[in-house]
Amino acid sequence: MKKGLSIACAFFMVLGIVNLAGAGLVEIDFDDLTAGTIVTDQYSDQGVTFSLTGTSIAGPKTVRVSSSTYAPASGIALRPSEDGRTFYDIEMSFSTEIDYFSILSLDSDEPITATAYLGDDVVDSVSFAAGGNTEVYELALGEVYGRTLFDRVILDVVAGPGPGSGYAGGPEYFDNLEYNPTPEPGTVFLLGLGLIGLVSQRKRFRK
Repeated sequence: MKKGLSIACAFFMVLGIVNLAGAGLVEIDFDDLTAGTIVTDQYSDQGVTFSLTGTSIAGPKTVRVSSSTYAPASGIALRPSEDGRTFYDIEMSFSTEIDYFSILSLDSDEPITATAYLGDDVVDSVSFAAGGNTEVYELALGEVYGRTLFDRVILDVVAGPGPGSGYAGGPEYFDNLEYNPTPEPGTVFLLGLGLIGLVSQRKRFRK
């Protein structure tokens, strides 16, 4: 009986450790996609899906990847545009809460804001003013691990005659997405259950 309980406790701990090992910083460079690909759920197994938001201009809203000559895009980068001129906000939804997010803004000639949400609540935000056509900015959120948790990020390109106009005078590219998922509650539960069981078994054995 004791042996069976010990095996069960160890099994729970192994499951928890395996889940933790599967976590850690996720890096996506989009190089596995070809130019023109509509990006939606290709990376759902890594915990993120993509969509476009904004209603300033009617028509289909799809995130695509496009060829880019700006380093370090390696030829492929996200582009929130249908025709090279009409832009929307890129929304990234994460399957679990994350505590760190980073993406590179390439060809940053328009003001850009990255906003982190937990549900519908804003928990962090960072903005950059317009730079040069070849400047690269890192948009980072939750830089102190574990202090801020969020499950959605929106990249807002403020362009044209005013905010929400949905128009930009040139291409915008985003590349090298990184984010850090936090352990799911079930993972912590499995580790705790296994540890409590093993400690309990050890105390009984001593008696």
